[in-house]
Amino acid sequence: MDDFLNKIQNLAKTITTVIISLFAIGSSSFIVKSVLYPQAVVIEQISIPPILEERGLKTEIIVQRILDEIQVLRKDAQVDRAENAIFGAMSNKPDAQIDATFGGISLKTIEHVLAEIFDKKPKKIMGEITQWGDKDSGQLQARIRMNNSVISSRTVTKDDIDQNNDIIVRLIAFDIYSHFEPFRAALAAVKQGRADDARHALRALIISDDPTDRKYALWLRSTLSPIRQRELDLLEALSIDPNFTLALVSMAVLERDRKNFDASLDYAERAIQSDQTTPNGYHEKGRTLRAQEKFDDALEAFKKACSQKIPYAPCFNQMGEIALIQADKNPTQAQGYRHAYGEFIKAIRVDPIHAWAYSNAAYAAMRAGDLKEAQLLVKRARELDPNTASHVIRYAAITAQLGNKEEAQSLITALLPTIPNWEQNPPPGWGNRALLRLFKN
Repeated sequence: MDDFLNKIQNLAKTITTVIISLFAIGSSSFIVKSVLYPQAVVIEQISIPPILEERGLKTEIIVQRILDEIQVLRKDAQVDRAENAIFGAMSNKPDAQIDATFGGISLKTIEHVLAEIFDKKPKKIMGEITQWGDKDSGQLQARIRMNNSVISSRTVTKDDIDQNNDIIVRLIAFDIYSHFEPFRAALAAVKQGRADDARHALRALIISDDPTDRKYALWLRSTLSPIRQRELDLLEALSIDPNFTLALVSMAVLERDRKNFDASLDYAERAIQSDQTTPNGYHEKGRTLRAQEKFDDALEAFKKACSQKIPYAPCFNQMGEIALIQADKNPTQAQGYRHAYGEFIKAIRVDPIHAWAYSNAAYAAMRAGDLKEAQLLVKRARELDPNTASHVIRYAAITAQLGNKEEAQSLITALLPTIPNWEQNPPPGWGNRALLRLFKN
């Protein structure tokens, strides 16, 4: 009996040890990712120069901040529900998992557990940050390797470090992430306004032998390019896959911007035929019809976009904008503005960070006389998108009507130099010209 109990006790200890080891590896699906990927990725060691140590940035802190920045990139690379419909398998593919040995289980234990359970050993990332030149005006150079291959080589000046302590960390983190997930890294960089980093990450995919990688990379690069290069990238993507919905939708937008409405509608129809379960083709068709002032036909297209299984905020926003246009033709009746307001609220329910829906809803509420609601909505729009002129104009108009005319006038006075030709070419957004004229008078 004693032998039996000892065996049970030893077995329990063994199981407990394995469970603790697995938990220490990481609580974010590390084991699942280890099954799905050939190898795990572990940042083992990055040595740093005295100038960073003097700022309190020890090696462990640098590594942890790199992991934190990779998490930011991973979050920014996530697509929303509407994008997921057209990114398809690209968005469903598991993301690479990158961990570190600091503050948890040792690398040898990770290697042992993975080797025993999955017969896999992690890829090791190591490197150093070195200082060149004198202490005050020199440069810092980061060189990061994986299995003796350089995956990141970055140089920054001391002035760069003085302005942003984490700049070298951000650059290293981006290079590590883009080495394993180039498309997702590029997508995150685009959302962060880092066009050069996005282009850098996409280069490997542009020349890839995988046609899916190439077409997505060409599409994403097109969003960073002037109109002629944008067209070339999109047409090349369509040569790879003539039914590539993303490229067809983007060509519809491009031709609409050129006022080539027939070509735009043709691409929109092709996008609809390529995938009738997604709202994007219907939405672009509606936008082109709206640009032609065919409002009834545009509304029908937007209704089809909004009726798809995947919720899509922009089509509700577009229907609301058409309702605003029609309401302003008969401004004595608040019912039109209330209807427009309702469409914008639908857009917000689908996408709680749709800045234009908040801004448009604020305008509709203001026109309907609900200034307090308008104020709350336009404040949220500015929080989400502080640099868009339309949100500032509407905020100023609402603020003035609430009695603070000095603040409103100062906002418009600061804004006008950025839109010198506003009478002929006001910023995007319905009603801006009329609102600006109120301040000029």
